Amino acid sequence: GSGFLTNKGENAAYDIELIKPYYRYLTKELKHNQKIKLDIEAKKIQIQYFEKNQRGGYLKRVKNFYLDTKTVSKKFYYIKSINISYNPHMKSDFSDLRFAWYNSTADREEEIPYYIEEKVDSEWVTVWVKVTELKNNTDTTIHVYYGNSDATSASNISATFSYSEPRTIGYVVSDKIVNNGIKILSLCDNNTIIIGDHTFHLDEQEAASIPAGDVQIGDAIKVKGLAQIEGAGNVDDIIVPISWAGTLFIYGGMRDSQDTFCMLCPWGTATVKIYNGSTLEKTVTVDSSGVCVTNDITSGHAVRIESDIPILVFRYGGGGQDAWAFYPATTDYLYGPSVSNSAYVAAGSEGATVSYVASNGKSGTVSVGANSQVNLGGKDYVGSGSSGSGPAIRIKGSKPVGAIQQADHDGTESTVFVPLKEMGTKFGSAIAAEYIVVAAPYPNTVCKVYDPSGNLIGTKTGGSRDDVNWIGFGTGNDTTYVQGGWKLESNKPVWVYYEADDNGDETNLLGYKQMRQYVYPEPTYSIGEEEVAKPTKPQLLEPENGGSTNDDTPTLRWEPAMNADNHTLLIDNDADFSSPEVTKILGPTANSYTLSSSEALPEGKWYWKVKANNSYGENESDVWSFIVDKTPPLPPELISPSNGYATDDNEVTFVWNATQDNTTNSSYVSGIAYYEIQIDDDPNFTSPLITDTTTGTSITEQVEGRLYWRVRAWDEAGNPGIFSEVRNFTVFSYSIKASPNELQMQRGSSHSITLSIYLDYGDPENITLSYTWRGENKPSNIDVTFGKNNVTLEENNKTVPVNISIEFSSGSSATTGTFTCEIIATSDYSGIQRKINISVTVYSMLF
Repeated sequence: GSGFLTNKGENAAYDIELIKPYYRYLTKELKHNQKIKLDIEAKKIQIQYFEKNQRGGYLKRVKNFYLDTKTVSKKFYYIKSINISYNPHMKSDFSDLRFAWYNSTADREEEIPYYIEEKVDSEWVTVWVKVTELKNNTDTTIHVYYGNSDATSASNISATFSYSEPRTIGYVVSDKIVNNGIKILSLCDNNTIIIGDHTFHLDEQEAASIPAGDVQIGDAIKVKGLAQIEGAGNVDDIIVPISWAGTLFIYGGMRDSQDTFCMLCPWGTATVKIYNGSTLEKTVTVDSSGVCVTNDITSGHAVRIESDIPILVFRYGGGGQDAWAFYPATTDYLYGPSVSNSAYVAAGSEGATVSYVASNGKSGTVSVGANSQVNLGGKDYVGSGSSGSGPAIRIKGSKPVGAIQQADHDGTESTVFVPLKEMGTKFGSAIAAEYIVVAAPYPNTVCKVYDPSGNLIGTKTGGSRDDVNWIGFGTGNDTTYVQGGWKLESNKPVWVYYEADDNGDETNLLGYKQMRQYVYPEPTYSIGEEEVAKPTKPQLLEPENGGSTNDDTPTLRWEPAMNADNHTLLIDNDADFSSPEVTKILGPTANSYTLSSSEALPEGKWYWKVKANNSYGENESDVWSFIVDKTPPLPPELISPSNGYATDDNEVTFVWNATQDNTTNSSYVSGIAYYEIQIDDDPNFTSPLITDTTTGTSITEQVEGRLYWRVRAWDEAGNPGIFSEVRNFTVFSYSIKASPNELQMQRGSSHSITLSIYLDYGDPENITLSYTWRGENKPSNIDVTFGKNNVTLEENNKTVPVNISIEFSSGSSATTGTFTCEIIATSDYSGIQRKINISVTVYSMLF
């Protein structure tokens, strides 16, 4: 079975990231919402391959990987690069590969994202897989399915290299970035970016910044998705991706007299040695707080940095030149977008034989001496061109090497060469670009540049070479090509750098691969033996367990099993399925079945399950139950308001007694779900003014007018019950005012007041007016005359009152003194009264 997986080298094998349950195929006890500790102690992930049989379902052969981890103390999402050799049961282009994780919490397999990095049809494929959960002292199982001739590729780079919540993808390592601040550009929607104490929520092509001094060395960079995060000033380049951690770094191009190396170790305390050529210059202790060391490296020598555990490294020249994040020394192919002036390849203590090829067709082999460098730019090698116009280049060392391009005509910056596994398909920057240049390892690669508004401003297609091709936008000059907030997208993996318009610095760009996480020690994998693949467990969906329906021919749904030849649906009124009412054999991908009229289920409780079968065995779902209930609930008994009730309060509380579901046809009933109240001005409720629901036995509504109400229950199966009796009630309110409300009059005189009546709410009603004298002291010989004794309040009287004149006349012998006349208004239909007092003083003579 070793042909199913090959390890392509120390660096290539361990591109994994740890995330939260988002991909789905692990075993063991992995709990949600746990954080990660980046410490690992050896454990394994087991990956199984399944093939499908001739009938189209997945089954058969299993291959086991073991992903050995060390001290992952909490659950971790990890993105892992694996190499798979072709198997005759696979499609030749590997488009039928699918990856799945067993979610032990949900007791089911779930598909996980993957991305095909590179492949040779019918030979091998390298795939990035997002491993949903890693935890110490557990075995994690990943299933790899293949053999479906109808399948199309589900490879997805953005899904594979993004997270449901922010994850650590890098660190602030350099004091240059601390002193200059940070520029951020999100390259996806719904992104969250956390740097130190700063949190940003950004959509695609939205930018943000952090001022100088607001971050510290050691601050973690956390993201949900793709983003460019770089220094905001001069000689500061990008943050250091955590996945660029390593124990050996080798670089040339040390032309500044104050070479400064900033180093950080998030996983413990590292002992680091810095060599100037073959001479050990410094031994430094590096931990999570970071350290910056200045040590002049002799021009022409390679700097070699060795560490006992992985570290992150950033270099800049103290004199103001050449900042870049170090990528670990490697024997992989390394790609550089443009040899603008120099292309330095450096070797370590063993030296190296370096092969090279450029997009202009120049190629060769050169010997790089121990602890030294070779410049592949210039006429003796591949040539060069200013402002990004030089050729793209690919190199490979027989021993670990590192490489950079250095200096276009302004001569102040460097960018790093990386292997194919670091390439992406989307890049961008919050900073304006003078030019953008691309190394494309695949022929006929199409790149497109978009301005900050998302408008396409440039499309270029690379050459037809199958080793390296050059693509450039705005190259060869120093004018502004595009304002900050731009993005570049490609149809194939590429590596990109750009020159900043504000300071002329060539700057690396972060892509999808730099969004992955890293742990130390890194997980490893191995291949197990083939074994037979039985069907997975079907997962029931609906009717929900313990639920109910008023449909006696319901549709039953489930998640079909993987590797199934067929599924068998069983329904019985007994949990032991001794004599199933329904037995239905369905196909390998069947996920639902609707009962026919001949299979209609009587009212009552029913049990159901689904079995998945293939020639190697079967697996069955859990047993669920549901109730068929078609009988409406009984009517509720109304309590208040009573029939004929009248009130001037438009907040009315309606109360009724609880009712029961109807057991006439079965003792198994669904139960009362809620009550529905209807209120209308029509006793037939042809178009109710109010329809509301509540799970209780009372509800308060704001109403007015002459109304009717009734209530019915609905059961959990969806059956509407019989309505209660219908009751009527009236909500009516009005107000009265008098002007004036005090009179002074002489015997034998008359005076009038005006009574104004307003409608507050309710339907039109007649108002009858009357009066009485209040108190023990009642007058004599005083007549009270209403201009009208009876008026009708209409809708318009809410704003325009009905005004009535009331005349008080005293005779010559009228009683003198002060008296209280109470004016009484009574609504004829609802009986609502309003009263107002008028003070009347009668004198024998007025002075």
